[in-house]
Amino acid sequence: MHAVSIIDQTRRISLGTTTMKEKRAIVTLCIGETADGFARYSHPAMNLYANKVHADFVKLDQPKINFNAPTHFRPVLFEKYQVYDVLEAYDRVLFLDTDILITPRAPDIFKVVPRGKIGGVFEDFGTEEEHRRILIRKVQEALGDIGWKEGFMNSGVFIVSKMHRNAFRLFKEYGFYDGEYEQTNTNWYMRKAGCEIVNIDYRFNFMGLMRVYYGPMHRDAYFIHYAGGGIFPWVPRIEQMKNDYEFFYESKNTKSFEDT
Repeated sequence: MHAVSIIDQTRRISLGTTTMKEKRAIVTLCIGETADGFARYSHPAMNLYANKVHADFVKLDQPKINFNAPTHFRPVLFEKYQVYDVLEAYDRVLFLDTDILITPRAPDIFKVVPRGKIGGVFEDFGTEEEHRRILIRKVQEALGDIGWKEGFMNSGVFIVSKMHRNAFRLFKEYGFYDGEYEQTNTNWYMRKAGCEIVNIDYRFNFMGLMRVYYGPMHRDAYFIHYAGGGIFPWVPRIEQMKNDYEFFYESKNTKSFEDT
């Protein structure tokens, strides 16, 4: 499969001897120096989780989409649409941004999302509700009305199946909305393709928004996402992840920045 780099080939072979009927992959996008910094901590945790849920770990580390038209967000984010190629070889894919740390307590997310549906965490609530609903309206003004009113999924975490492949090529047919975030377009493409998106437990994508809304419990989450300013905006994001990685995976009694 030319579009991705497969990590741990021996595990890929051994999966063929299991009794599981679906072939799973955990996919992350890692292009650039910042992503490499997060990968030092996030990728070992993703690899452990992949073993836990009987999936391959796939790293997208080379540009293939090369869609450079956006000016208001980083075009490299469209590289996650290489998921289209991954789904040629796999039945189901969990996509994760590289600035996400999976905690050891995380259950099998593939069992949470029904097959045939897309699963992710909606973020149009709390302090972000008004802003995300504005984006829902603007993207439809630009690309076409699809009757989308609410349910804005953060695209740092999503599960898709082979039947959803076409959603990752609709940018070629419909163009894109050059507003904030790649994910505004991703949500529209998925819905335009007729995909049903289900909102799953926020602990599968715990961001700073969740800390504000649900309280200081990020270490009780399954997937900690250090997007934007991270969980604690006054601390560099990489330091936040390093601190939590040492707590979960190196048995260090590192205090949460919540306590500092």
